[in-house]
Amino acid sequence: MGSNDHHESTALSRESFLSPVSRSALAEDVYLRIRNAIFSDELASGARINVEAIARALDVSSQPVKEAIQRLGLERLVVIKPRVGTFVRTITREDVVNILNARLMFESYAVQHLPSRLSSRLLNRLEDALTHLEALTGQQPFPFLLYNEYDITFHETLVDYSGPQKLDNLGGP
Repeated sequence: MGSNDHHESTALSRESFLSPVSRSALAEDVYLRIRNAIFSDELASGARINVEAIARALDVSSQPVKEAIQRLGLERLVVIKPRVGTFVRTITREDVVNILNARLMFESYAVQHLPSRLSSRLLNRLEDALTHLEALTGQQPFPFLLYNEYDITFHETLVDYSGPQKLDNLGGP
C-alpha cells in the first residue's frame, strides 16, 4: 500500500457519511412511504399491494417492503391473506365509529385526570394544534396527513398532561 493509499483510507474512515445505511433506517423509510401512500389514497382502499413493484419503484430489495407490510398489517392498515395477497384495508363506517368511541372513553379519562390548574404551556400547545386543525378543515384537497399530525399532537398532549402513568396503566399491570 503506497503512502497515498494510506492517506486516502484514513480520510475515508473519518467520513461518517460513508458508513452503510442501517437496515432499520431503510425499513422505516419504506414503511413511511407506503403508509403515506395509503393515507393519501395513492394506494386506494381495497387495492392489492404488489411487493415487487413497490420495491422496484423505491429502488430497494423486496425485504424492506415485506417488513413494512408486516408492520402495516399489525397496525391493521393492510390485510394480509396468505396465498391470496395483501390489500389496503377498507375502513368501514363501523370501524370509524368504534375508533371514535374508544378515543372518547380514553380522552374522557384523560380530561378527568388533568391537573386542576392547567399550565399556560399546556393551553398554548392545545390551542396551537386546534388553530392548525381549524385552518386545515376547509382546504381542498383535504390535507389528511397534515391534519392527522395536528390531531395526534392535540390528543397526545391531552393524554401526556393527564398524569405520567395514569393512562399507561389502563391495560393492566
